[in-house]
Amino acid sequence: MYNLKNLFVVLSLAIFCCVSTNVFAQNAAQGCANIEIQELIGEDTVVFSAAQRTDGITLTCDTASRILLPIGFAPGYPDPDNGYYTYEKIAYDPPIAFNPTNNNLGEKLNLPVDDCWGALFNFDYYFPPNPDSDTPGFKFFFYDESYSTVMPNSNGGLHMFNSSSPMLAYAQQQGINLYAPPSAGSYLYCPYSTSQPLPDNRDMWGSYKNPTFNSINGPWFDIHYGNASGNQGMYIKFSGEYPCRMCILTFYDIPSFGNYGNADTSNISSMIVLYETTNVIEFYLKRKPAKTSTNGSNAILGIQNIDATESLAITNNQYAPNGGTPKTQSYNNTVWEATNEAWRIKPVGELSYYYTWYKKNTEGAKKDEMQQLTPNSNNQVIANPSEDEGDTWYYCKMNVTRQEDGLEFDVWDSILIHPLNVPSLTISHNSADNAGTVAMNADSLSMYDTICAGDRVTFRFTGGDEYHFVEPTSLAAQQILNGTATVPQDPDVEKVFYKFHVINFKNGNTNDTLCQRYDSCWIVNRKVNVSIGEDTAVCDGKNVIYTEALNELVETNTYLWTFGGNPVSSSMTADFKPATTGTLTLKLTDNRNCSATDESQITVVKYPVVDITGTKDICNGNSTKLTAEHDAGETSYTWGTAETTKTIEVKPDQTTEYVVTVTTDVAACATTKSATVNVYPIPVVECYEDAKICEQEMAKVGVIGEAEGYIWSSNDASVNQGNLPEYTVSPEATTKYTVTAYSNPELHCESSASMTVYVEKKPIPVMTMTPDYIDELTPVVVFNDKTTGIVDRIWTISDGATSTDKNFRHTFEVEDTVLTYYVTLTGITGYGCVDSITTPISVVREHHIWAPTGIYIHSNIDDNRQFKVVVDNIYDFNLKIFNRWGTLVFETDDITQAWDCTYKGEVVQSGVYTWYATYHHSDSPDRLMQKAGTFMIYN
Repeated sequence: MYNLKNLFVVLSLAIFCCVSTNVFAQNAAQGCANIEIQELIGEDTVVFSAAQRTDGITLTCDTASRILLPIGFAPGYPDPDNGYYTYEKIAYDPPIAFNPTNNNLGEKLNLPVDDCWGALFNFDYYFPPNPDSDTPGFKFFFYDESYSTVMPNSNGGLHMFNSSSPMLAYAQQQGINLYAPPSAGSYLYCPYSTSQPLPDNRDMWGSYKNPTFNSINGPWFDIHYGNASGNQGMYIKFSGEYPCRMCILTFYDIPSFGNYGNADTSNISSMIVLYETTNVIEFYLKRKPAKTSTNGSNAILGIQNIDATESLAITNNQYAPNGGTPKTQSYNNTVWEATNEAWRIKPVGELSYYYTWYKKNTEGAKKDEMQQLTPNSNNQVIANPSEDEGDTWYYCKMNVTRQEDGLEFDVWDSILIHPLNVPSLTISHNSADNAGTVAMNADSLSMYDTICAGDRVTFRFTGGDEYHFVEPTSLAAQQILNGTATVPQDPDVEKVFYKFHVINFKNGNTNDTLCQRYDSCWIVNRKVNVSIGEDTAVCDGKNVIYTEALNELVETNTYLWTFGGNPVSSSMTADFKPATTGTLTLKLTDNRNCSATDESQITVVKYPVVDITGTKDICNGNSTKLTAEHDAGETSYTWGTAETTKTIEVKPDQTTEYVVTVTTDVAACATTKSATVNVYPIPVVECYEDAKICEQEMAKVGVIGEAEGYIWSSNDASVNQGNLPEYTVSPEATTKYTVTAYSNPELHCESSASMTVYVEKKPIPVMTMTPDYIDELTPVVVFNDKTTGIVDRIWTISDGATSTDKNFRHTFEVEDTVLTYYVTLTGITGYGCVDSITTPISVVREHHIWAPTGIYIHSNIDDNRQFKVVVDNIYDFNLKIFNRWGTLVFETDDITQAWDCTYKGEVVQSGVYTWYATYHHSDSPDRLMQKAGTFMIYN
């Protein structure tokens, strides 16, 4: 097996030895990777003419050198990040002629009907991999997949096909062999519809989506393949050599649908070309008519991926049918026409490639020897062979690496340069100020040459008789004496264009010019760029590491780092520990002895001294504020609690260590400090259960739980401010007792509990009875309990009767021996407090009062001569006697006293007198008795 790259090199060397014409020029219109040597004039790129490529280029006095540069074409892979594909209009130069004779178009595909798919074509069938070489099989990368098989259809489309294609499953369902040529009754239907532009995701038929999926449409147009006859038809051909093989699908002179049988101008001739390696698609439209009688005459020139998420359709910005005014015309489901028009769709991703320049003399001492040239940074070389060198070939090789397999190959181009038959012109230049600094090409003028910015450039000329500046205009027409000119450079200008006029005279006669030549160059002010970054700060005791950040021309740079005037490094990097704040300086000198300096201020920052202040002994349940005090300036704070403020408030439930890191804003110097917050427990206590007592009873109040001490508070003076765990109390009213238990009296780590002694007053019994006495006629009394706030009661009567009813009736026995009965009511509250009341009830008997009705003053019987009232069983008495004029003539409170019928010492007159007596019986002390009557006094 042999290496493909080496094969190309061997062939190239062989060609160098025997050719005198440009055999390496590639067809720039092709879609293969290729290279073309072009010329740089000023700053414009110019293509060599066909005559120049055939006959070579002769240098003249006016053009004593040529600046050559390569233009490479090497697309290769669809890049999804940049839109996969782009397109461009290209010259109409089909890879094969539209000529069906002598098998020029390849194999004709005979399709049985209109709107159908043709047989599958495998690239490897025409380009099988060679097992004895590194030459791979033909593959084509389309969007995100690599394909080795295509399937054409009769309407101008090409389907990219692999084993995962949904068309395969659909064909198997229909019993159709896609690898066999279709026949009548055994073909896969290819519907035609352009009612929608790309992207088009319609499911037009069955389980397989529409034909524009995963397709190349060149163009997709309603043509009638079934009516093609003779040489009209579809052809497929595989052509070329690795690494630039082509699959060519040609639609030759096929009638458009509805116009077959009409004039030839309604027929279409178009070509689709697929290139391996570059994965380029080209369309050649020999004739594309505008009108048909169906499907709106619409046509599509473009591509679409397998799921209709990506597509690209051509837009012609210079569309001018029939020589009309140019305009913009989309070729995406629109009506358009084209004649001898070509388009290229290429991947946006480029292959990897590089250039190598050579030259070979055809005459002189170096004939048959190939020299490798050193181009400038833009891959440009100057072609100015001397008369001694003679005719010289300039070759450029482009080494290309394939994207899909990494294989390399070379493509070439060349141009022949004929020398100028006058003394060789040499314009050298270097720096007039820096002996160690020379231009990039000090011995011969180069397109781009460099001196240090701010230096003066010295030009030296040989090969001419007179030298003048043409540009810059400030020096125009200035003669250069003695073949030397020194020009100062503006360091703020990037580059200056110099053009020189060189005159040769015949035999030294200044009146007889032999040749006038011009040469030019750009002098670039080589401004050495150096950067060590911004000012920085570093923590005390830490190293700083500085690197020259721009990293330009590092292969020959020299470095001198100083800090505070003292050297610290001579490499690209300075790594040292600054003791104090100061200035770090780097002087960078490049391979042309151009130098520049940059400096940075380094600030040395001390670590902050940190202290955590705040209360560090707390009771459980309390919070405290901790503050990170420090001696630094602006800082940030990071606590172990994830808080970032200077002061935090914490509420730990146990003794806890708190950590803070204080970091300076400058240099991020960090100090970590910790503090412990001691948490003292809160006593857990409770009081006795609430107590309920009656007046004058006693209860226990006390506390349960461990504590160092207790303090009671209460309205009960016997307990208030007491410190005992238990007391016996007898409050007069309901009283609350609160105890405060503490474990740390200084911090007041304490808790409280309380209990209440509920005191209920004794009830105040209230009774009523109706009537409030008894006698023989009314022995029944009704008793009513009017007491409030009790839940129960007991009635007790002295005759032995009892009751618990609120209201009850009782019948007494009226006996002569009993004058009074006693009734007792006892009330009972909810707390069980009791009290009673006893009330007597009197037994009332029949009583009589007697008074005489007449008094005889002159009677011999003493009792008949006085007036006296008789009443039994009384305890108070009052008697009044009135005459007929209402005058009170006698009054007494003594029941035993009698009136002797005198008034003011004299016996009263005869007549009627009235008496009025009030009294209380002893058995009815509350009952006032009143009696009145009249009596007659006889005188």
